[in-house]
Amino acid sequence: MTLCGGYGTSWTWLPGAKTGVLGCPTQRTSLNSTEGAGKVEPHVPEKRRILRGLARPEGPTPPQIVSHRSPRACPPGSAAGQHPPSEGQGATVATLLAPKLARQGEQQTHETAVAKALVAAAGSVHASRLSPVHVAQAEREASSLSPWTRFGRASALRRLLRYLHECGSPDLTRSVTRVPLPAPREVTVTIAERDLLLNAAPLYLRCWILLCADLALRSGTAARVAPEHFDPEKETITIVTKASRSVTLPVSEELLEIFKAIGNRDPLTPYVRQLHRSGRAGLCKLDTNYLRNCWWRLRVSVGIKRGIRPHDLRRTAAVKALELTHDLRVVQALLGHTQLRSTLHYLDHRNQTISPELIELLSSRRKA
Repeated sequence: MTLCGGYGTSWTWLPGAKTGVLGCPTQRTSLNSTEGAGKVEPHVPEKRRILRGLARPEGPTPPQIVSHRSPRACPPGSAAGQHPPSEGQGATVATLLAPKLARQGEQQTHETAVAKALVAAAGSVHASRLSPVHVAQAEREASSLSPWTRFGRASALRRLLRYLHECGSPDLTRSVTRVPLPAPREVTVTIAERDLLLNAAPLYLRCWILLCADLALRSGTAARVAPEHFDPEKETITIVTKASRSVTLPVSEELLEIFKAIGNRDPLTPYVRQLHRSGRAGLCKLDTNYLRNCWWRLRVSVGIKRGIRPHDLRRTAAVKALELTHDLRVVQALLGHTQLRSTLHYLDHRNQTISPELIELLSSRRKA
């Protein structure tokens, strides 16, 4: 079957081809030739109209339909709204989690630890092939940790899996083991225990304990306090704590004497490290784990049998601040929390008893 195209071109319809597919031109005839002059095949105008409709016009592209949905979070190197690159382009789990690890830097958080575990379990796997088996392997490392650490790691793992799901992986958030919210620890350090520890501690360890006990700092944050964080005019320290939150706290008198004695000769080196270096030659690596081991040895040496921890000093300061101010917002500011529910976990509210006078007062107001 032949169709007559424009300008005297004859096209052959390929038998067995799909509808709308034309073959190559078979012959060319001039409209002015004598052969067939004056003869017009039936339906020629209609055939020409069909051929012109099948031809692709050269011109501006038709308008595109723009979606009003927010674009997915894309990995580095892909534009917003596009799908993540294919496996050949390197969209592996390690590639997608690299920005998360780079943004955290040297600060070790739950998200950093979980990201490293996921990379170790499925770093070379394409995001679309991530499975519950890989999630279980990433969880295995946290199985022997404390309940609070496992709870934080599980929450961080769900956040990372949601991020990977936005980048093309299956939704595996339900594969994460549910860790119940642990009960708040209610251990506080007594005044007698605090005095025993401070009197027997060397100067570097004494400074670290005072930062945890007087300023309610976390043990890791206390180990990072350096002269660059100290303002001698205002007698305050300003340091970035957990969750990249900056806090400013006044300094106690004993800490003020220690800071002024050290001076500002080495502004970047933490106070604890400078005191440890001045007391010993050939300083070993001093980090939070080293200080915690020193704490355990000191606790045993002074005869304290209770399993008090360095973090209990922070909790003790929070409870004492509530007793002195009766204001939860002040305690929240002291601890540097963004949410009040985090502050409530530091307070031993389950040990509070309800007095009969309070019940009578509530009953009398209801009757009135």
